[in-house]
Amino acid sequence: AWIVAEDPSGRTILQTWPAGARLDLSGLGDAGDFDLQPGLVEDESWLVLDRSERVRVWRLGSAARFEVQEVPGLADFPGPGDWTRRLLFVGELPHLLAVPVATLAAVPSFELAAIDRRTLMLGPVWPIDFRPHCWGGDPGQCYHEESAGESVAMLAVTMAGSMQGGAVLLAFGSPNPEYPIGRDAYIAMLMLYVDGPGAAPVALRGDGWALAATGTARGRLLGQLATDARSLFSVAYLVSPDEPPAEPLLGVIDLEWPGDSIWSHSWPVVEVATPLLQLGARAVIGTFTQGRWSLAPLAGGEVDPMVTGSIALEPDARVSSVGREQLLLRPSSGPARRVRARCVPVLERNI
Repeated sequence: AWIVAEDPSGRTILQTWPAGARLDLSGLGDAGDFDLQPGLVEDESWLVLDRSERVRVWRLGSAARFEVQEVPGLADFPGPGDWTRRLLFVGELPHLLAVPVATLAAVPSFELAAIDRRTLMLGPVWPIDFRPHCWGGDPGQCYHEESAGESVAMLAVTMAGSMQGGAVLLAFGSPNPEYPIGRDAYIAMLMLYVDGPGAAPVALRGDGWALAATGTARGRLLGQLATDARSLFSVAYLVSPDEPPAEPLLGVIDLEWPGDSIWSHSWPVVEVATPLLQLGARAVIGTFTQGRWSLAPLAGGEVDPMVTGSIALEPDARVSSVGREQLLLRPSSGPARRVRARCVPVLERNI
């Protein structure tokens, strides 16, 4: 296992967990600037650092052998302009998705390229058009989000292997130097599929909802994605130092719904400590009650009443997914804990 963190002297390090060899990344950025996510197979993780001038990606292999390989040829990806980039798995291959920092186009255009897991070479760059839902041939017969603005941000991506393709949670809003998304945001999903190596990707749009902000200029949007066999779940919410935490909205998309544009149904998620996590093939929500943090799996868009397990946890602790069926529990003070959690089938649980 791997972790990116700050050591007691304030240096950013990439280290095998819980202890072992380490690589000093202080010259590249802070720990929060890096995106570390599990790969599709055992002993594989991916580390991404996205800067305005370029993106850097490393494949992390066996932690015991401290295998670290950087993906070459990314200095000019995807081309001229201001972009943000994230790594996501589409099928069995890691891909780099680039979206413009800001755009006024009625149909925003993104760029997508696969990374060969063996050679680490970047494949062809495919344009991805984020087309609105239309019910006729006239431009006036298309759905246009009223709250959308110039800026585009990627809030979350699906975990490798959690769905047949891959998905990214997007937020559109008005740019503000202190508040990346603006006073209001429109939340939407982009789902991507590939039929085989070298094939052009297929893009599906999942329309979401308008997320009203508090009016403050300080804050940031957070979001998560998780899937099960049939549904894509999403949450998005505003975190601001000037206001109490906003109530997250849970969005659900039926992945078996036909068509080139999919609608998301959403409703508030109340009394949750951790809005959404991916545990194996299940999507779960974390709830906090009487000093214990519990995981409740989602089934068909509803919370399954059968709670799979709980653990003592401080109410202000932060919980994040740090690998397959692995969670990092970080209290406001004291050491962090890394725990394993999984959804046990009912028949196995009754044995």
